[in-house]
Amino acid sequence: MLTTRFIVAVLLLICCLAITQCQNDATRVLLEKMPKRGQERIRKYVSAGLAMQQRKQNDSETDWSSSSEINDTSSSASIQPSTASESKESKKHRRHRGLEKNLRDVLRYSLREGFEGISYTRPIPSDTCGRQQISPKFSERILGGFEAVAHSWPWVCLSEICLF
Repeated sequence: MLTTRFIVAVLLLICCLAITQCQNDATRVLLEKMPKRGQERIRKYVSAGLAMQQRKQNDSETDWSSSSEINDTSSSASIQPSTASESKESKKHRRHRGLEKNLRDVLRYSLREGFEGISYTRPIPSDTCGRQQISPKFSERILGGFEAVAHSWPWVCLSEICLF
């Protein structure tokens, strides 16, 4: 039993490696067939994505505590001022956070305003809007006594996948 599992795991690993290799080969072939202009566009797109990812990583590494040092003692904490270059960087960072917060508040307000008076609990009065509710009918030929509602299973369905 253990050897069977091991063999299955090895075969699965080989299949994954083969799929990855095929994808790499297909990508290489597509790049060879692609004109130089298309290749340059892809390179620019990838480099822009990497630059954005690097900026996000730098932003996440910049912490609020980087603009000033906080020394913890048992009863109190003292804050020491930072250098001018650090304060400029932290102001930029804080301004970005403030702009993001203001934008989020504006969007929340405008969304709330647009959906005033809409109830998510009461049914829609229009017959042309939405899906009509169909109630199940009683039937003696089905165990449990009810026929299935349209577009649904007439019985409880359980599907289970077991690899090993």
